[in-house]
Amino acid sequence: MTTVIMILMVMVVLLLIVFILKRNAISDRNKEDIFEKTSNNKINSADFYSSGNFELEIEDVFSITGRGTVVTGLIKSGVIRKGDKVFIKKTNGAVIEDTVTGIESMRKILDTGEAGGHVGLLLKNSKRNDLERGDKVTK
Repeated sequence: MTTVIMILMVMVVLLLIVFILKRNAISDRNKEDIFEKTSNNKINSADFYSSGNFELEIEDVFSITGRGTVVTGLIKSGVIRKGDKVFIKKTNGAVIEDTVTGIESMRKILDTGEAGGHVGLLLKNSKRNDLERGDKVTK
């Protein structure tokens, strides 16, 4: 009688092990499917860094006497170059046109700023009082 109980217990343990292994194999297959789906939807860097979709949300505004106004923020998309004309879309709906005369990041002067970079843009015509946090700089 005890051998029958022992055999039944071993069979139950084996069934549990098989169930757990199958479940892990299915979840591993699902992970591979998810990885394949996401890796096939990669962003083409030429599209991502095109000049047509530049966007920076202003985090702070500074005025530098004799130079102009500096807006800081994270470049969400696109590329900006020194000399580019930009449009500042204010939170109230107004649009201001300006020119970028300088780009700086981490105390380094740059010729271009790319998506993902925290930068300061030196603007030629805007005044500090005209701009505020939340305004968007676009091309």
